[in-house]
Amino acid sequence: MLLDTAGCDPFDPGQAEQLLALLRVTEAVPLLVLPAGLDSEEAAETARAFAALGARHLLPTRLDAARRLGGVLAAALAGPLALTEAGTGPGAADGLTPITPAWLAERLTGPARPVQEAA
Repeated sequence: MLLDTAGCDPFDPGQAEQLLALLRVTEAVPLLVLPAGLDSEEAAETARAFAALGARHLLPTRLDAARRLGGVLAAALAGPLALTEAGTGPGAADGLTPITPAWLAERLTGPARPVQEAA
């Protein structure tokens, strides 16, 4: 079962405590969902904060649109958080893509994605 919560600022003690209370009551395992394309330092700080709250996995989203994955990799390393699946479609209902070593290597070394111009 997936329990999707509202966004949480892990640096706000009140919000962090509310999340911890929810995790205790539900016995849920927290998973950090983080969009690709974030600044690497900000992503790493966020990952460390959520790891301190019990997160052990990172589910990066927007991998279908993001050109830069530095934030995702920095977050995974800083947590440390395991990468297992990624959001690669326009919505959560579109499914997840397994992150395998081969998939990640291709994504990192494949051809550069062109920048989409606004219409």
